Amino acid sequence: MVMNSMMDVGFHYLPSLVESGAPPPGPAPYCEAVMKTRRCVIEVAVSQVFGVALSDLRGVTRGRAKVALARQVAMYLAHVVCGMSLTQVGRTFERDRTTVAHACGLVEDRRDDPSFDRILELLERVTVAVTSPRFDPAVNL
Repeated sequence: MVMNSMMDVGFHYLPSLVESGAPPPGPAPYCEAVMKTRRCVIEVAVSQVFGVALSDLRGVTRGRAKVALARQVAMYLAHVVCGMSLTQVGRTFERDRTTVAHACGLVEDRRDDPSFDRILELLERVTVAVTSPRFDPAVNL
């Protein structure tokens, strides 16, 4: 269920970047589109796993502790799994880079808990699977 929702989000928001074989029109719009798509995909997965509404996750205030933790995990995944810089994650999630750094530190500290670590491991795998470029035999052969 989560994977299907994420695939729908990913395919809906991510334009086909290899369809024409030409590079994207410019680096800024391309990067911005990719970062926003990654945010959507990560947020769908995190909201499903942590049981928080997307609207709460995207809210401007910290909200409840459960929502804050889910948002911190989403930013952590964007930084660690997608390789986005702290500044890029901050811009994408509409937060300051120092907030992202703090979130990443908190999430790393919580990884000592085996059940939390397992949840993150699974979220990392899903994020990699959904945000990685797809193999297209028509293009790649």
